[in-house]
Amino acid sequence: VQLTYKFRQSDIINNLNSIKEVLNPAFFKSIEDQLKSMHEVKKKALDKRMESIEDEFDTII
Repeated sequence: VQLTYKFRQSDIINNLNSIKEVLNPAFFKSIEDQLKSMHEVKKKALDKRMESIEDEFDTII
């Protein structure tokens, strides 16, 4: 997974140090939480799909 965040140059972000202040541990923790949530959504969707595929097979006696 690759994520890209773009910041426009402004009064708040105008040099490398200001970007470093924004990209703090809380920022990265929030991103990590979002990625975990996205992973769970994907996993649930794939699990649901697997259940429907398994139901399509004939019962062998």
